[in-house]
Amino acid sequence: MQKYLFFLFILVTMNGKIFANSNPCDTTNPQANCPQNLTIIRNNQFGFANNAGQTVIASNYDDIKKFSEGLAGVKKNHQWGFIDDTGRQVVAFRYDNVKDFSGGVAVVYKNNKAGLIDKAGKLIISPKYDNIDNFSPQHLDSFAKVELNGKKGFINRTGKVIIPLKYDDIRFFAGVSKIVAVKQGNFWGFIDTSGKVFIPIQFEEIHQAGFSDNLIAVKKNGKWGFIDETGRVIIPFRYLAVDAFSQGVARVMTNPQQIFYIDTTGRQVH
Repeated sequence: MQKYLFFLFILVTMNGKIFANSNPCDTTNPQANCPQNLTIIRNNQFGFANNAGQTVIASNYDDIKKFSEGLAGVKKNHQWGFIDDTGRQVVAFRYDNVKDFSGGVAVVYKNNKAGLIDKAGKLIISPKYDNIDNFSPQHLDSFAKVELNGKKGFINRTGKVIIPLKYDDIRFFAGVSKIVAVKQGNFWGFIDTSGKVFIPIQFEEIHQAGFSDNLIAVKKNGKWGFIDETGRVIIPFRYLAVDAFSQGVARVMTNPQQIFYIDTTGRQVH
């Protein structure tokens, strides 16, 4: 049985008042966002204490981030690096900003450009992108969205470009890991995670709620309809406005005086 520890996050204000909040910490999972039972302390500068209130990492830092995968971002003399839970410097102070580690990698910034490092501090990607989103195992098999000169694409954890940076916008949806909505110019379509277009770029809008009940609302020629995950039109383009499906029904409007609900076949239900 996994043992769960509780991380007590303590913020010490300038008048010494302490606020506490407990969060579960799975110490058996090396990928867990586990702060090793250390708490943030502030005495003009930042450091860490243990649960007994004993200082274990001196308050020598101008700013700090939470521990993530055993490392914490720390700032000194306007530069960021990373330390482990003993205070040992793992990544030198050389970056203008950093994000937390996620899946063994962290996004770092230098001269307004984003790159990627591993937990030893080795550069996977030298800072060259305008932005790199955090990696998440729940999104697109751990791909990350990157942006350069207004164009967006995806990279994997090794820095390889999986989806070329040629789209004006990219959107993916919770619970649908293999489908990516992409925008070129004024129109949207859908690609898979290899970059192959399987629903042509033809829609004026896609509903921000994404897929629900295996359908997504899309707009074409000024009217909304619904397609499935293969691009097949399930409910024709006939509505001025629609809501996403919820528990098998969606609210739709054909004109301001005619608002009603339909089921997933398009049949009016009430």
